[in-house]
Amino acid sequence: MKFKQSNSVHSPAFKAQWRFPKAPKPHASLALFGRISYVEAPELREILFSMIRQDAPPHLVVELGALEQIDTAGIAVLVEGLATAQASDKKLLLCGPSDRVRATFEMAGLKEALHSCCKGPREVGARLTAAA
Repeated sequence: MKFKQSNSVHSPAFKAQWRFPKAPKPHASLALFGRISYVEAPELREILFSMIRQDAPPHLVVELGALEQIDTAGIAVLVEGLATAQASDKKLLLCGPSDRVRATFEMAGLKEALHSCCKGPREVGARLTAAA
């Protein structure tokens, strides 16, 4: 089963939308909007893992800049995604977390997961080039 390039999900609390930029390197980018709590975490997991496990580009970016809030269940999904992507020979980058999202990672004791973070789109290009 191949992934759908127009995959977009809407729930009352959050929205997830896949984008497929071609420059500087082909990659899939998952933009997250709104809030993710333990209620939405399973849906986020399904969306993220379907891309990691299927015929997706080797570089995946999760855009966190428009994410207003995330709890530890959502962070656990992202950290699990980092590990699963690595085991699948893919590179997963987290991009542009707000101070609030960054603080939740730190509060959960997962500050090291932020080492894969990019500050913005310009840094994504440099990180993807370095990962090649």
